[in-house]
Amino acid sequence: MNEYVENAKKVVESATKKVIKKSGDIYSTTKLYFQVSKLKGEADECYKKIGKLFYASYRGDEASGDEADLLCKKIDEINENIDLISAQISEIKDVMICQNCGAEVKKGSQYCAKCGGEI
Repeated sequence: MNEYVENAKKVVESATKKVIKKSGDIYSTTKLYFQVSKLKGEADECYKKIGKLFYASYRGDEASGDEADLLCKKIDEINENIDLISAQISEIKDVMICQNCGAEVKKGSQYCAKCGGEI
């Protein structure tokens, strides 16, 4: 009987550790997804400003090419940060990203379940 109780304790402890790790992973990925969302919003603002500069130029107003260049560089930096954060998310979730379609693929897979492309 004592052995049964000890085995039950081990099973409960193991399950508890898994739940704690999983909840920590969910918290971490949620935080990272929020950061990505914020960065995408910043990029959208840059795109809008570039559009306004382009339209002003079209209308004959003097537009600053330097300002557009700075906005484009900022978008590049934002996209680099998004890529880094996405890599962190993939690591936590233990997945890879398909280079063909962008779908999450279980690590160790040879082909993408979504597009069939070779990984």
